[in-house]
Amino acid sequence: MRVIEILGPGCARCEKTTAEIRAVVDRTQIDAEVRHVTDPFEMVARGVLFSVPVVLVDGVLVSRGKVPSRREIEQWLDVGSGPAPSPPEPRTGASAPGSPT
Repeated sequence: MRVIEILGPGCARCEKTTAEIRAVVDRTQIDAEVRHVTDPFEMVARGVLFSVPVVLVDGVLVSRGKVPSRREIEQWLDVGSGPAPSPPEPRTGASAPGSPT
């Protein structure tokens, strides 16, 4: 699961950023938790004083001081590349074709 954090006091840019990120997550059905951190003490403790909103994806700073476009958000989340396919599950019970019994 991806963790996306928007740090900002709840200003119009912060709210718009949160809404845009949630829209991309909902549309693409990415497994992600979106958190909007508005606590000033937590923001200061994390070094956020100015240039809000600050956006972190899995703890990595990806944006500061602007409302990102949906295209930027999709790039941060690698939309379209998708996860690598899982290997096939081993068969249990009956023998697989061509296997000795």
